[in-house]
Amino acid sequence: VIPGASAAALDLLERMLTVDPAARITVDAALEHRYLAQFHDPAVEVVCPTLFNFDFEHASLDRAGYKRVVFHEVIYYHPRALLMLPPAERDLVPDNLRAHAHTAIAQTLG
Repeated sequence: VIPGASAAALDLLERMLTVDPAARITVDAALEHRYLAQFHDPAVEVVCPTLFNFDFEHASLDRAGYKRVVFHEVIYYHPRALLMLPPAERDLVPDNLRAHAHTAIAQTLG
């Protein structure tokens, strides 16, 4: 799959990419995995005080819905991707995400 990857790396990758969230490796188990053992130091690791919300994993989306969700994530982290859309399609992006993208682009332009 990945030339030169160790057996431990492939094992961790397989466990992290498990589609079923209930069967996927937990963060704690991943940190304890032999591949990450050299980096894991509980004494200096920060623990999030609240649970993350992964409700999106339970959504029943069709192919177009998943593409839309992924593209919205791309726009959030790479705002200039919004400019790749034709103007009429930009209006389909949620207002708060469009505003975030425009603000981020304006800041980079100075």
